[in-house]
Amino acid sequence: MSIPYECLPCFMRQAVALVERKIRDDNAASRVLHLAIDALHRFDSPGVSSAPAMAASFYSALAQAMGEEDPFKEEKDTATALLLSALPTLRGHIQAAADPFAAAVRLAVAGNVVDLGSDPGFDSRRAAEAVLAAAEEPLFTDHTRILKEKAARAASILYLGDNAGEVVLDRLLIEHLPENKVVFAVRGGPVINDVTAGDALRAGLGPLCKIVSTGDPSPGVLLDRVSQEFHSLFLDADLVIAKGQGNFESLFASSPREIFFLFKVKCRFISGLTRAPLGSQMVLEFNPQG
Repeated sequence: MSIPYECLPCFMRQAVALVERKIRDDNAASRVLHLAIDALHRFDSPGVSSAPAMAASFYSALAQAMGEEDPFKEEKDTATALLLSALPTLRGHIQAAADPFAAAVRLAVAGNVVDLGSDPGFDSRRAAEAVLAAAEEPLFTDHTRILKEKAARAASILYLGDNAGEVVLDRLLIEHLPENKVVFAVRGGPVINDVTAGDALRAGLGPLCKIVSTGDPSPGVLLDRVSQEFHSLFLDADLVIAKGQGNFESLFASSPREIFFLFKVKCRFISGLTRAPLGSQMVLEFNPQG
């Protein structure tokens, strides 16, 4: 798969927003942005076949230039803390629903708005408000009933996380999945505001499920880069649930197995792939076998 040209300005918007938040010295800001431009020159290099693949090297270069291992840590911690404080309200929303499982799915999908990659200007302080508003929007594709049926029969479920903060919403959905059968996958290292093991533990997932790393810091799941342990988990799980556009973008053309994708359509490229309007929310059963 070739990388769409729209990714180039998107990466630079993210870099500029990060520099504006973190760097006050103009000379230092200019140096970091020039390094970002240099990183984009490797956009068509061998082995870089998707935006998530490019993002791993791009954000690693930015973090190294800034001297910060996890430049988005403050924003991630803020979103996590605020959504944890909203748990009583969020749980009440689910409990009041006619179908609590479907309501938990809707909140998990709505949590995908907590994204500093596609929306560098996202205000983490308004995370709970943004999630509840998104949960009221209709789903463009809704395979929730099929997901519920297959989850009830699954002996093992692999849940692929996306962003920190929104993991609190994933926690609510995991509470409605079969107990002690969920493994939650995190990124192999800090990248944008994607979830790491520490972020998942701060969100309270530790007592609910096993937390594993993909073994790769890409903001997606690149099957040719993940650890052997994760690759085996991915193939062997009875059910795979994948949150976020990055997981969809990296897996829709490479996955050999069925996946349920829960995500928001955040760019024109993904809109074209899914034939869904920009901003659509999806609960999509995907099967490469048709």
